[in-house]
Amino acid sequence: MDAETPGPSKRQADKIVGQMRRASSFILSLRRLQDVELLTQERMESRDLGTILDQAVPRVKAEYEDKRISATVVHAAEQVGFMGGKHLEDIIVGVLENSVEAAERDDLALEVKATLVRENDHKFLMLELMDDGPGIKDDLKMCFSVSEDPRKRFAVGTHRGVASSLVIGSAIVSQLGGELWIENRIPGDCSKGSRIVIKFPEEGFFGT
Repeated sequence: MDAETPGPSKRQADKIVGQMRRASSFILSLRRLQDVELLTQERMESRDLGTILDQAVPRVKAEYEDKRISATVVHAAEQVGFMGGKHLEDIIVGVLENSVEAAERDDLALEVKATLVRENDHKFLMLELMDDGPGIKDDLKMCFSVSEDPRKRFAVGTHRGVASSLVIGSAIVSQLGGELWIENRIPGDCSKGSRIVIKFPEEGFFGT
């Protein structure tokens, strides 16, 4: 950040900082995965979805305060509680951080949209996390859907070099009873941004 530092040195330092951010995020995500696998219902923290969203987006914008990030948050129509809410917030933050890192530009638009759906007398959160970045190629999407077994998805992803907190986040969502999948923001064009969808059970789902 020193004004007297030559441009090439600044760019090299910025690459190092970016690599360290990704390494730190990956390590923290591994720790979260380990923690969630040891969770019992009694240890799962209940959180309100609205609070989760209101805290997650500012966390990301504060982390990348040097970038111009516009973020739109659409809340669900009613207040809903979720078990394991802290983990859900960390997953949301991880997905949005991935979007910022992958964009590799100073301007980025993010959108978080939450809706509730009912299936078999249970309410589920449908959370859409969208960006206008470079998108995720179709062959990389397969790393997140290769198996219903979250450990196998993780193994395939890391084997292919996708050492991303998104891979671990997918495993955590599965461990908590939900699903995560990746789509194109614009159907049929993987280069115009990504749309990551998380289907997550409402608090009342657990113990029934």
